[in-house]
Amino acid sequence: MTKIGVGIGEEFPADDTKPAEAPAGDRRTGRCGSPEDRAVRREAYRKWREQRRAWRRQWRKALHEQRNERRSDWRAWSRTFQHELHDNIVRNIHRGLSESARDDRFVVQPQWNQPLLWAILALIAIIALVSFVFANLFTIVGVVAILALIAAYYRGHDPFALEPEGQSPSPRPAAS
Repeated sequence: MTKIGVGIGEEFPADDTKPAEAPAGDRRTGRCGSPEDRAVRREAYRKWREQRRAWRRQWRKALHEQRNERRSDWRAWSRTFQHELHDNIVRNIHRGLSESARDDRFVVQPQWNQPLLWAILALIAIIALVSFVFANLFTIVGVVAILALIAAYYRGHDPFALEPEGQSPSPRPAAS
């Protein structure tokens, strides 16, 4: 054994070569002491472990019983709710069928008045037309100009004539 941590010239505090003379006795025999002590401790631990297992079994059994009780309560409630719902639906259907012949329950909804319907459609068409005109202003002006030129051409006017009508074209000088 080395003397790490002990100053120079000092004696090492524990001498393992003489275990019987050590201050706390022989530590190599174990911490439990004699084999009888170990047997007593082992038996006490075994009894405690068995008791713990019994407690755990009892707790699990109670937990399963509570869970099964909750499940059975839920299933009973669900069955009664389904039966009540089905009975209520059937009762309402039978009541609706029997009362529909003599009751004004299924009244025809009021229909749109035709002039009012046409007025609403005309308003929507006007709004759409105005929106189209503002969105495509230059296209519309161009189409109108082309149609005006075509109409003038078919009436006998030459829109691209540069000389006024009634004047003959000016004579061109002869080429020399």
